[in-house]
Amino acid sequence: RNLVIREASRRLAQDPHDVPALQDLAWLAFEEQDFANSYKYYQSLVAMCGANRQIDEFDVNLRFGQSAARLGKVEEAHKHLTAARSLRPDEFEVNFNLGLLEYGRKNLQKATGYFRIARSQRPDDAAVNRHLGTCLYSGKAYAEAVGVLQRALDFEPEDKRVRFLLAKSYFALRQNDPALTIFSHLRTDPDIGAISALHAGTLNTNAKRFEPAIEDFEVGLRHENIRQDVLLELKYRLAEVHLKTGDLAAAIRLWKEINT
Repeated sequence: RNLVIREASRRLAQDPHDVPALQDLAWLAFEEQDFANSYKYYQSLVAMCGANRQIDEFDVNLRFGQSAARLGKVEEAHKHLTAARSLRPDEFEVNFNLGLLEYGRKNLQKATGYFRIARSQRPDDAAVNRHLGTCLYSGKAYAEAVGVLQRALDFEPEDKRVRFLLAKSYFALRQNDPALTIFSHLRTDPDIGAISALHAGTLNTNAKRFEPAIEDFEVGLRHENIRQDVLLELKYRLAEVHLKTGDLAAAIRLWKEINT
């Protein structure tokens, strides 16, 4: 590594347009996720694309676009990723990265389209299944989201956020049993446990299983740093169950806390 850097730096000092030296430094910076430097080197290479046959136009546009995206330069990233796609429209990496970019820009339909293409190229890629499943859920295509999210879990079974979206997709499809199984399993998770307990308790309440519902809501309330809206909803729904089971004192205590 140090030898490559020394040699490339020496050559650039003599000629700032030395293509092999720029390529070595750009590749190394990108591999090490030093995106500020990879952006700088690929920017120089992109500017020389048309005049130098040593430069792979697709590769430098792709890497420059990725580096720009990591630095938050969204419009520049979009321009160069699109340029890369015009050269190789069926390349997985460019479609996947355009999907990420469009999802970040909240262009859900475009993101879904790019992720679909990427998935057709690598159907067993966990990341593309996860992102496509997320897009499908966000676009309310719940039935398709179930299959794609389940495929993501085949490769990354411990991905709790994918499992949570899968449960919400089942819930949206009114497939309450698999939804409840997943929400119940996630109740103790420190990040999504409170909201999962809220969903589990709601499903049990709707099915008139009041004792399990009380347990769900109480598990949710034991979490720390709960979002305020989730905290209030947990208390409200728990009070509702206490009212239905005749424990008026417990319900009134919770309503007073909510009112405060």
